[in-house]
Amino acid sequence: MALVVRCPICGCIYQVTPEDLEADNGRLRCGICQTRFDASETLRKVDDDVLDGLLNRRGSAPEPRAAETPAAQPAAARPAAFSASPASERSMPNDAQEEKRPVFSRLNSLSPKLGSVTIPTAVKRGNRLFWPIGVAVLILVILWQLLSLFGPVLGRYVPAVLSARQAVCGVIPCPGPGSEGVNPFAVENFALTPITMDSYEIHLTLANNGAESLPLPVLEVTFTDDRGLIAIRRLVKPEEYAGQGSGTRLGAAKTLPVRFAFTLSGSHPASCTVRAVPQN
Repeated sequence: MALVVRCPICGCIYQVTPEDLEADNGRLRCGICQTRFDASETLRKVDDDVLDGLLNRRGSAPEPRAAETPAAQPAAARPAAFSASPASERSMPNDAQEEKRPVFSRLNSLSPKLGSVTIPTAVKRGNRLFWPIGVAVLILVILWQLLSLFGPVLGRYVPAVLSARQAVCGVIPCPGPGSEGVNPFAVENFALTPITMDSYEIHLTLANNGAESLPLPVLEVTFTDDRGLIAIRRLVKPEEYAGQGSGTRLGAAKTLPVRFAFTLSGSHPASCTVRAVPQN
């Protein structure tokens, strides 16, 4: 009986002796692929008559060149072409070491040198200035919108806001109430109180959202029925709702309480709206 082991990587089969197994705790190196493996995993006992047919079987790969031996030597005494030896006692040939040398070591001179990229100073300065300028422009746009939309209302309580709005809107057209092309008057706190079956009392606050004093507007009172159709529309002049002692003009960012009665004949409207119409 003979002891054989099989390389788990390339499949080569070698004959070993007990001394080979004890040399490096059973660790062997394959003579073909130079792989170190544990011999106990593939260790087998075979008959001597089948040993010659098993040695150096490695699929279709060519067998390595062995030393010339006499042709008349018996098969049983013929040494194996390759014998596994303990890994500690066997070293790689010089040509094998040359093949195992990393290819990257030969390409060091051909590989590009990586380094830091120098960014022009002008580009760096532009990147540093972009964000502060963008944030400043965004803040100015937000302030412009706030002054345009809420400046007239805030100006009633803080005169400085109205002055700032007038200065800004004098340079940049401002949307919102009080701007050019927009009705500067607004009707606020509207209330309709029935007095009798045909009489109603209207309470409202007239506000001038413009940047300057303006003549009192005409109030357009509209009553509609259940279907949304206009039942009655009437124009109320300033002398009818403001009285004689209130004057004929309303200052910038000022308000005027308005109260007047309205009589309907034979109609019971469903809703009422009041709109201030500026006088030309």
